[in-house]
Amino acid sequence: MKVKTIVCGPLDVNCYVLYSDETKECCAIDPAAAEPVLKFIRENELICTHILLTHGHFDHIGGVAQLKKETGAKVCIHKDDAGMLISDHESFAVVANRHIEPAPADICFSGGESLKI
Repeated sequence: MKVKTIVCGPLDVNCYVLYSDETKECCAIDPAAAEPVLKFIRENELICTHILLTHGHFDHIGGVAQLKKETGAKVCIHKDDAGMLISDHESFAVVANRHIEPAPADICFSGGESLKI
């Protein structure tokens, strides 16, 4: 498993892409912007299976909707933050005078789960 750090989004958040050279599968963690992540995925011919979110603030979720549309990856977040993926108020995007395209969660965690990537 390899890790690529991509600094992106309006507040220069660290997004991580975990990937395997063997299977070409990857997951993106906290994609604040889609384009730099998609560029890396395309350049390395990766298949994005999951988008993992540490929390739902606007500066961590800005690229989720586009990344999900273009890759078909499942969006994963803790159940307490799932509402942030569909609400500019809950994600605090309104505070920064921004709009984040809604991207509902596919998988909601409650704590203690593991995910094989």
